Amino acid sequence: MKKLLSVLLCLALLCSLVSVTALAAFVPEEPGPNDPPNDWFENIVTPADKSITLTIPIVKIVRQEGTIAPGRQVFTFAPTDFQYDETYGPENNDQVQYTVSGGTIVTNGPGEYYGTLTIKVKDEEEFAKLDDGFRVVEVNDRAIGWSYDTSVYGIEPYIDQWNGAHTFTWDDTLVAHNEAGNGLVFVNTYTAYETPRLNKTDHFAFMEGYPGGVFGADRNMTRAEVAAMFSRLMVEQMEVGKSYPNSYSDVPASAWYANAIGYLEQYHVMGGYPDGTFRPNAPITRAEFAAVACRFEKLTAGTASFTDVPDTHWAAQYINFAATRGWVTGYPDGTFRLGKNITRAEVVTITDRLLERSADRDYVTAHYDELPRTFTDIDESYWAYWNIMEAANGHDYSKTGSGERWTRVYE
Repeated sequence: MKKLLSVLLCLALLCSLVSVTALAAFVPEEPGPNDPPNDWFENIVTPADKSITLTIPIVKIVRQEGTIAPGRQVFTFAPTDFQYDETYGPENNDQVQYTVSGGTIVTNGPGEYYGTLTIKVKDEEEFAKLDDGFRVVEVNDRAIGWSYDTSVYGIEPYIDQWNGAHTFTWDDTLVAHNEAGNGLVFVNTYTAYETPRLNKTDHFAFMEGYPGGVFGADRNMTRAEVAAMFSRLMVEQMEVGKSYPNSYSDVPASAWYANAIGYLEQYHVMGGYPDGTFRPNAPITRAEFAAVACRFEKLTAGTASFTDVPDTHWAAQYINFAATRGWVTGYPDGTFRLGKNITRAEVVTITDRLLERSADRDYVTAHYDELPRTFTDIDESYWAYWNIMEAANGHDYSKTGSGERWTRVYE
């Protein structure tokens, strides 16, 4: 009996110890300074706006190769599609809904440029989290002359939601840094761009007249009209359906000439003004047009000179080169009149010379009634008549020693 009592006493003591130990395991500890309060489950408040916002610093480094300085360019950065899982709930493989703001950096030459990409993620679930994060990439819009950085940065955000505020931050230690400092760093190299080429093979029409059958030979041409003309004359044609952004404050994307201006800006054929404008509706001057014409060939020194074109003028080299090539001429008094607005007749004449085109006078005379375009305000007595006929009527041709022999005309 004594032995049985001893066994029962030992069992009782053991059970007592187990109970004490088990109770001790559930005694709440005092929360640390960074821990949530013990009653956070009861006190959590779901915010009215369940979205979470992440702001990411972006660093753009522009480096230059060759001798051509990089021009003004707008770079765009964007997140790729990402997925999330519910922390407390079934897996959700739907794409997260998000909006993006910022994400653009404007550069203007070599150096380091800074911007931010802000992503606002729609968070329907109280404890939703981004499962594997997402990636940030640079959008390659195939701007002429740029070698794009193909880096893809993975971001693993951390959501602090103890107080229901959904504070959304990103782990800076997961991002590669370099000499530019913190942020996602993209390095683009600008190389010497290819000299744009004019189409000297296809003799399609590149000028039209106005309603009423007039050409308006002595009217001025606007800068937008010149941009549209040269964009159609280049060998490297614009892609159908593609938008070509520009960096000018006065050229809205909806304007009829916006794509042409954006396309030529990539090739550095036409530039803007120091105040960031292009002035599309302003008439183009003789100096400006000479400069545009020269950018289709590699510029060398010219021997021609004019009494009103000082060597210090920004367009002096262009004007002298164009005159040496025979594209432009001056006036009998030895001046070029570089600030004078250029006329449509002068534009047509210079452009025909650039394209090495000349009218077949015999064909034009013999088939005048068959020509797609004739004009009531000019005839053979007008100094630029034959150049205008060449520019306004598309035609098949063969080269001759002194010019062209037309075989057919078309629109």
